[in-house]
Amino acid sequence: MDRITPEIEIKLFSLVDKVKEKLYTVGNEVPFFISGGSVFSTMNGSKYDDIDVYFYHQNDFENFRPLMNKFSIHETANSVTFITPIINKVKFELDTFISAEGYQHNVEPYQCRGDIQLIKCAWGTPDEVFDTFDLNCSKCCITSDYDIIRSSDWSENIVITDKNAKTDILYRYKKYITYKNAQDPKQKELKRFLYYLISNPDIILPASYGTEPKQEPNVFSTIRFFLSIYQKKDIHQYIHDVICTLHNSDKKIEIFKILDNLQCRVCDEYQLNILLNKIELNYIKECVFTSEDLRIQEKFAEYFI
Repeated sequence: MDRITPEIEIKLFSLVDKVKEKLYTVGNEVPFFISGGSVFSTMNGSKYDDIDVYFYHQNDFENFRPLMNKFSIHETANSVTFITPIINKVKFELDTFISAEGYQHNVEPYQCRGDIQLIKCAWGTPDEVFDTFDLNCSKCCITSDYDIIRSSDWSENIVITDKNAKTDILYRYKKYITYKNAQDPKQKELKRFLYYLISNPDIILPASYGTEPKQEPNVFSTIRFFLSIYQKKDIHQYIHDVICTLHNSDKKIEIFKILDNLQCRVCDEYQLNILLNKIELNYIKECVFTSEDLRIQEKFAEYFI
């Protein structure tokens, strides 16, 4: 989408008007810009959850403290969200979930998901804020002066910024593809990023916004959660095959202890973990094994001593 049509422009302007109607009630008409999912979604005709408002300076954010005391808000270390009263709760995919790496995410099920969210974990010009984003699709904004700005790498074809990826990055990828009409032809970018993770198993992804770590995050627990919500078998097979290509037998056994929800053709190391889990959970009480079970036991005899 290289050209902004008049219809899209009007919708983007209405985002600014909505924020001004809320924020400028106290007379602090400081400049701001709206960026992220609400702008991208408005540009391509999809839905958004909330309007992310950024400021050029931290003091600009603090100017709105008096306003926050007049409304129902939800404040975290990263943002302040103005809450719309709930009449009928609507369930969303991310209302509350426990991700595989042990993070609990809580998102209030608002009746209207158009609430204004003041971001307080990033300040600066649009380009400076864009540099903190994990997806290139997010790198677009409209300023309080109604200027529309897109970064040089903005595109409807999704690209993940590896250095900014957090534990929810694969969920966010799915969200942009499924709900915001972002594109990833032949899942090329997804496969590239998965290869990056699998080939760097010791990297630590920072906790996503609004989460509390219950255990140390792990690349493969992050992938495991993604697979639970992404059922395309070609991607399951791709992940399995990359692991088998890049890692030796011992490492594969270690990985598949975590990544145990693949839905594809699997290797012997994966089958070993399935068998060990069955035994540990007493699924095989009479020790009656199939011929395939016996083959795995013979191949990995040291695990059955």
